[in-house]
Amino acid sequence: MAMRKKNVLKLLSVFVILVLSISTPIAFANAISANPVHSPIIDSVSAIASTLMQSIVIRGSGFGDTQPQLLSLGDGSVDTVWGGSTPSIVVYDERNNLSAGATGNWSGFTNGSPDLIGVNLASWTNSQIVLGGFGSGLGSQFSWNQVLPGDILQIKIQTVSGFVTYNTNVISSQLNQNPNSGSIRVSPSISSVSSIAATRLQTITIHGSGFGNTQPQLLNLGDGSVDTVGGGTTPVIRIYDEGSSSSWEAGVQDTQNTGADSIGVILVSWSDTDIVLGGFGTSLSTNGTGQWILSLGDPMLIAVLTINGQATYTAVVGSTGQSLPGSTGAPPEISSISHIAATRMQTIIISGSGFGNISPQLMNLSDGSVDTVVGGTNPVIRIYDEAGFDSWEAGCTDSQWVPKDMIGIYLASWSDSEIVLGGFGTELNINGSGPLNISPGDPLIVDVITSNGQAAYTLIVGSNQSNLNPSLPTLTVSCQSSATLSNFKVDIEGSLIADGQGVPFASIQLSYSVSGGNSWIDLTLLNTDSNGDFLAVWMPSVTGNYLLKAEWLGNDQYPQTSTTVNFAVTPFEKDLVFSVLSNSTPSELSLNSTSKELSFTVSGSSGTTGYVNVLIPKSLISDVSSLKVFLDGNQLVCITQSQGDSWLVSFSYHHSTHKVSIIFAQSGSQSAVFLGLNWVQIAILILMSVIAIVVVVYAFVFLTKKEV
Repeated sequence: MAMRKKNVLKLLSVFVILVLSISTPIAFANAISANPVHSPIIDSVSAIASTLMQSIVIRGSGFGDTQPQLLSLGDGSVDTVWGGSTPSIVVYDERNNLSAGATGNWSGFTNGSPDLIGVNLASWTNSQIVLGGFGSGLGSQFSWNQVLPGDILQIKIQTVSGFVTYNTNVISSQLNQNPNSGSIRVSPSISSVSSIAATRLQTITIHGSGFGNTQPQLLNLGDGSVDTVGGGTTPVIRIYDEGSSSSWEAGVQDTQNTGADSIGVILVSWSDTDIVLGGFGTSLSTNGTGQWILSLGDPMLIAVLTINGQATYTAVVGSTGQSLPGSTGAPPEISSISHIAATRMQTIIISGSGFGNISPQLMNLSDGSVDTVVGGTNPVIRIYDEAGFDSWEAGCTDSQWVPKDMIGIYLASWSDSEIVLGGFGTELNINGSGPLNISPGDPLIVDVITSNGQAAYTLIVGSNQSNLNPSLPTLTVSCQSSATLSNFKVDIEGSLIADGQGVPFASIQLSYSVSGGNSWIDLTLLNTDSNGDFLAVWMPSVTGNYLLKAEWLGNDQYPQTSTTVNFAVTPFEKDLVFSVLSNSTPSELSLNSTSKELSFTVSGSSGTTGYVNVLIPKSLISDVSSLKVFLDGNQLVCITQSQGDSWLVSFSYHHSTHKVSIIFAQSGSQSAVFLGLNWVQIAILILMSVIAIVVVVYAFVFLTKKEV
């Protein structure tokens, strides 16, 4: 009996060891499958402001719960180590090549490795990264004033599973109440303004888009009218009367300290598409008596300012048109203005038509600058700075009988198609050194009035005089083809960017070459849309290798630019098509139908970065996670996205000559799956099971000897 109990205990011990030995590798293998590898995805980025300390929330997935390896920069900020086994992040300003937050192997360093600009990392989780702003390096060696509202910022995140880039725009101040506002940037636009009559109480409807549904901050003036408050994050409306000796403005408080404008507006409603006013406050007179008068024929300028930009519209009192009564010629039109910098002495070129060859009547100011005089038949120019509490106007005196404007302009020349200024008078300050300042990011309105009408143009002050050395515009182009030869087409998409903003309504010439660039065939001429983007559909008659070129001839403000990409289309099995887009020169493109492998060679100039975008039909590989990319025999991390009936596979590399191999064979068949595990996990299971059996045999022998 005792011997039987001992045998039972011995067998029970062996059984327990066997269960533990077998279950451990299964649990281990399942643990591998429970944590699949996913490339990071960014869904949204909260508003990023032109300020040092702020909260930036990056939402998405695949960031990983592994914390970045950090390098302390001594000011509380850190750099994340790029290119290692831990995740990392970079914030990159395209316009001025400033990068922040990285050290290590990232190729985009512009201020040394590590980045001298750090980030304040508040938290990092798989679905959310929170930054508390930037390190002091941005405010000292690389002044934050160099990062301007409207700049395009790239948020780059790298993990062991992949790489993702997200573009957003810098705004003038941070909207914490709208965490997604940084990813949706719509500038206001005024499409029409109803007729404005020479009466105080009336309905004025301003129609357009991008005004926002956020209501303005209001200051009650005691007569039923209000001023919208400038200098914050809420929208503002301002109405200028540009008429002779009674010029005035209404609807906005310029400063917290000097009180409201005397003339308010009666605000009935404000929505994203319509602003409705019920007229003006009692400080405005319409009977010809009083300090501020609204008269028939007065030229009006309506300006709407939001955090995303500004819009202007010109009108004439008592008329639905924009020509002044009695005009005999075409109204002025401003087509472009060279960059206006945050400095006093500079060259500003205003190009257009209808300015007239009659020079303005001028009033000389004591510093050598002048004001143009309103109230006669001569043309007038006026420049408004809309920067809230620091707003000002320059270049115009309201009458030859009233005190001159404080800020004058240096007028170099005036012709029908061009006005050239040499800067501003000494009453204007820079760097916040006086009561009236010009600062980077300030919204400006340039207004020209002639006897035939008026024209207004909006722009943003730059950080320095960039018009002396204009930044080069950037022209990008990409292609996406259909996955089959039936009804085969290629969507050509691109954008034209200058100073961080799209260049609207620019003529883009598309052409292609089948001779390696020795000759070119025109494809189409098209215009960019209001955001600077363009799209064309191309139906090439044959597969093969193409060079595709997009070209813009430039304008008075920006020089000519072009870009060329390589685009290869190759058929595969029946009706299927592969396409490869790259800024490198591809060669030796081949497809192996047996091994399901696409291979080619890429080459480019050393010291630059190359990229490849490959479209693979989904019918060939339903599970894109099994796809593998090799560069010179080394497996490469790539980004995969679903694009209609194809997978878009993207990866980048340092240029030289490389051999690329893409294997798109499906991972294991049904016979290679056991308990939901793939063949790698099965191999681990078999190995550990063998070890478990050895342990069991050893335990049995050991217990048997002990019994003996």
